[in-house]
Amino acid sequence: MEKLKIGLPFTGNYRISQLFGNPGKMYSDMGLKGHNGLDFACPTGTPIISSMAGVVEFVGEDSKAGKGVYIISDMGNNEGYRHIYWHLQSFNVKVGNEVKVGDVLGISNNTGMSTGPHLHWGIKPLVLVNGFWQDKYGDNGYRGAVDGFEMFSDLDIGNYKLMKSPILYSQFVKKIQELLNKCGAVLIEDGKFGKKTEQAVIGFQTKNGLKIDGICGRDTVRKLLSLV
Repeated sequence: MEKLKIGLPFTGNYRISQLFGNPGKMYSDMGLKGHNGLDFACPTGTPIISSMAGVVEFVGEDSKAGKGVYIISDMGNNEGYRHIYWHLQSFNVKVGNEVKVGDVLGISNNTGMSTGPHLHWGIKPLVLVNGFWQDKYGDNGYRGAVDGFEMFSDLDIGNYKLMKSPILYSQFVKKIQELLNKCGAVLIEDGKFGKKTEQAVIGFQTKNGLKIDGICGRDTVRKLLSLV
């Protein structure tokens, strides 16, 4: 399946507050290896828009995830994607509706098992079997979801250097190292922002006409994502 490049599920800039794969007891209690999506720190009342065109598969509520919407994008050749939007306050669509990129699906909130207002966005590759969509990677420990970080061309990761959670900080730094390596750096992807990683960031910023500060902030991340 061709690698996706998609739009953000909102307009404006809202930082990522949790990455895919982040471990935790809450996830292990649900039989997951870790967090099976990306969380965006959208305040209550933010219009949530469709990242891709497709058909509304599900509109409803779950005791853990709150209110949510699923969109199916048929990519042809019996392959597709399910886009998942959880913790909504209300809905603007119904099952069976066709949606375009940018159509408002609902309004964000804090429904379900959530510690604060945000959008949980997930994506699952699908295969069409006997007329029914099935998870392509259903046994991967994340209920078929995959990491959508590199699918977005426009992200705000916030100031990762001020993050209070050592686990989340390490995950963000590892992501930065992975992206830098894909753009020609040779770094150990250890989640530690040391001198070598800082120099790789400076080198990338210099090469691409960015502000040279050694900090992999919004503009640097967006440039990295545009190149991988």
